[in-house]
Amino acid sequence: MKSLVQQSLILCTLIVALTSCGGGGGGGGGSSNSEILDPQLGVRPSNTTCLAAARPSIGAYTFDPAFSSLFLTTDRQTGFKQIPGTDDFWFVADRAGRIIRFEADINVNSSTDALDISDRLSLNVERGLLGFAFSPNFAADGAIYVSYTTATHSRISRFISGDGGQTFPSSMGEEQIILEHVQVSDIHNGGDLHFGPDGYLYLSLGDDGVRSIAQDITDIRGSLIRIDPNDNDNLATDANFTVREYAIPPDNPLISTPGASPEIYAYGFRNPWRFSIDTETGDVWVGDVGQSNLEEIDLIVPGGNFGWPHKEGTACFDTMPCDNAEWIDPVIEYGRDDGISVIAGYVYRGVTFPELAGRLIFSEWSTGVTWALSFDSLSGLSSRIEVGNVGAFNVVSWGQANDGEIYAASAGFPRLSAGVGGGVQTFPQKLSETGCVLAADPTQKASGLIPYDVNTPLWSDDAEKNRWLALPDDRYISIAANGHWDFPIGSVLLKDFIADNILVETRLLMRHDDGDWAGYAYKWNVDGTDANLVLAGSSYDTGSRIWDIPSAAQCLQCHTDVAGQTLGPETAQLNRSFMYQGVGEINQLTAAVQLNILDSDPGDPALLPALSPLDDNASIEKRARDYLHVQCAQCHQPGSVADRFDLRWQTSFADTALCNTAPLSGDLGVAGATLITPGASAESIVSLRMHVRGDNQMPKIGSDIVDSDATAIIDLWINALVACP
Repeated sequence: MKSLVQQSLILCTLIVALTSCGGGGGGGGGSSNSEILDPQLGVRPSNTTCLAAARPSIGAYTFDPAFSSLFLTTDRQTGFKQIPGTDDFWFVADRAGRIIRFEADINVNSSTDALDISDRLSLNVERGLLGFAFSPNFAADGAIYVSYTTATHSRISRFISGDGGQTFPSSMGEEQIILEHVQVSDIHNGGDLHFGPDGYLYLSLGDDGVRSIAQDITDIRGSLIRIDPNDNDNLATDANFTVREYAIPPDNPLISTPGASPEIYAYGFRNPWRFSIDTETGDVWVGDVGQSNLEEIDLIVPGGNFGWPHKEGTACFDTMPCDNAEWIDPVIEYGRDDGISVIAGYVYRGVTFPELAGRLIFSEWSTGVTWALSFDSLSGLSSRIEVGNVGAFNVVSWGQANDGEIYAASAGFPRLSAGVGGGVQTFPQKLSETGCVLAADPTQKASGLIPYDVNTPLWSDDAEKNRWLALPDDRYISIAANGHWDFPIGSVLLKDFIADNILVETRLLMRHDDGDWAGYAYKWNVDGTDANLVLAGSSYDTGSRIWDIPSAAQCLQCHTDVAGQTLGPETAQLNRSFMYQGVGEINQLTAAVQLNILDSDPGDPALLPALSPLDDNASIEKRARDYLHVQCAQCHQPGSVADRFDLRWQTSFADTALCNTAPLSGDLGVAGATLITPGASAESIVSLRMHVRGDNQMPKIGSDIVDSDATAIIDLWINALVACP
C-alpha cells in the first residue's frame, strides 16, 4: 500500500503544463479576468480520450425514443395514454395542468393542447395534474377524467371531448367535479387514475403527510379507492368531502363495514404515486413510495391493509413488534442501494417480447433503472430482472399502448425495445480502460483533464479528494443564472478518494448522449495498480475502517436533476484560488476563462459570490448555510424529492421554511422538536439528524462518520438564533 506522500506525488498530474498539487483557500478574491498570466494557461488541453462512454446495456433490452422528433415542454409527465380502441393519437399529461395530444406517427413533430386546466390547480411541492383516464366507453360518451389538486383539495373531474377526442373544453363551466376531498398538505397526494376492466374508476391517494390517516378507514387518504362515476349515490355527508357525485360499486370490500368510507378498495399506503391495472387479469399493482429505507410494489387484495405506518415494506416502522398477519407485505421491495422512489409501470401485454408477458415493468425515479417483476401467486415467490435503464432522468410515470407495449412518459417517449444483450462488457470495466488515465499507469491522469477544487466540499467521512474535469474538444461549459455550470454532452468529472492514506476509489460522473448524467465507481486493487468497475457498489477495508463504495443508483440519489446533477461545479463553489504548477496560485474562474472552456466570461471573481469553507473567517450563519447548501440542497429545494423546505444558500432564512416547522419524519424522541428551534440545537431536527448515523441520519447515504466540525458550526448558528424571521 502506498503512503499519503506517495499518493500525493502520483496524483500531481502533468496536464499540458497545467498541474494541480494542493490549492489555496479563499473565494471571491483572486485575480481578475483581465490579468495576463503565463501563456501556457491560455492553451486549452485537447481531450480525445476521456469522454462519456455509452451507457452500460444490461440484459436483452433497451429503451429507444419512439417519438424523437417531437419536442414537448412539460413540467413532469404524469400520464401517457391512448384512447381505448383508437391508436391514432397519444395523450400526455404534464403536472403543470396540460394534456397534450399528438399523432401516433414516428415522424410526428407537432402537438396541440387537448386540455388546459393550469388556471385552477395548485403546483406547490407535489401538487398539480396528477393523472387522467379515458372512459372505457369514450367512443360513445367522450369522457375524460382528470385527477388534480387545488390548494386545499384533491379533485376528480370529468370533461367531455368533441370530434373524437380531437378537442376538449377548457372553460371552468364545462368541468364536472365528481369528487373533491380535503388535502391538508402539499405532499403524498398520490393521484393516479385508471379504469379497470370492471368499468369502475380507481384512484390512489397518499397519506397527506399525516401517517395515522393511512390506518383510518373513515378517511380515504392513504388508500386506493374505487367508484362508479356514471351514477350518483347521494352519499351521506362527510366533512372531508366537498363533492361526492358518484356511486359505490356494490362489491366494494368495506361497503358494509360500519363507519368506513365505502369508496376504499385497499388502504395502509404512504404515497401510492403510480399504479396500474393488468388489462388481462384485472390485477391492481401499486408502487408505494417509502419513507426512510424501503420502496415497495404491492399486489392489491380487495379490502387489504398494507401496513403503513406500522410497517415500511416488510420492516417495522412505528410499531414494534409488527407481525400482525392482517398487514399485507409487498410482493417485492428494495432498499436505498437501489434508489429512493419507486415508479410503478404496467404489466407487459405486448407481442414483441413474449418472455416478458405478465411481468410488471417498474423503475426507480432517481436513476432510471428499470426492472421486470415476476410473481407466482401460488407459491408467493417473486423475482425481478433488470431490463435496462430508461435513460431519461426522473421518469415519474409510464404509459401503455393499446397493443400492450410499454413506454416511458418522458422526453422522446422511450419504448421498451430489443437490446444487444450482455452489453455491459462494452463499458470500461477497469479504470485503465476509460481513457481518463494512462493505461500503463492508471494513477496518472490523461493529458486532457483539468484539475479543480471547491470551497465547501461534500462531507466524505474525512477522506481526501482530488477532482478533475474533461470536456470534448470544441465544446464549452455554460453558466446558468443561478451559477450552476452546465457541461456539454460527452463530459466527464473524475474524483479520487484517499481514505487512511490509501487510494480506495475513483468515481466518474459522465454526461451520456441522451443528456443525462450517471455515476460509476472504480475500486482500487490492493496493489494500487488499477481499479475495477463496481456498478452494484462495494467496500474497501483500509485496515482501520471499512470504506463504502456507492452503487450507480446511489450516485444519482445525491446528483439530482433539480440540482444540476454535477453539484460541485458552480460559480460560488469554484470562485477560489488554486495552485497551478508552472503558473502559480490564481482564481479558478480566471483560469477557466483563459483556458477557453466557458462559453461566456462570468465576470470579476471579486464581485461574484463564493461559498465559505468551515474554517473560514466568514460569519457563523454564512458558514452554516453554505454547508447545508452543499450537503442537503440537492434534495431540499423546490422541485426535488424533498422540497418542503429550501436549503440553497441563495434562499433567505425566512424563505427556507425551516424555522419552527414541525418535522414530517419523526421527532427523534424529542417532544416538540421542530426543524430548527431558535436557540435550541438540541430541539432542532436539522442538528439532531447530523449528529446521528443510521436510519435517522442526514444526509441519508454516503457517510458513516459524523462531521464533528460541521455539527459544531450548525449548533452555534442555531443556538445564536433569537427568533424566527
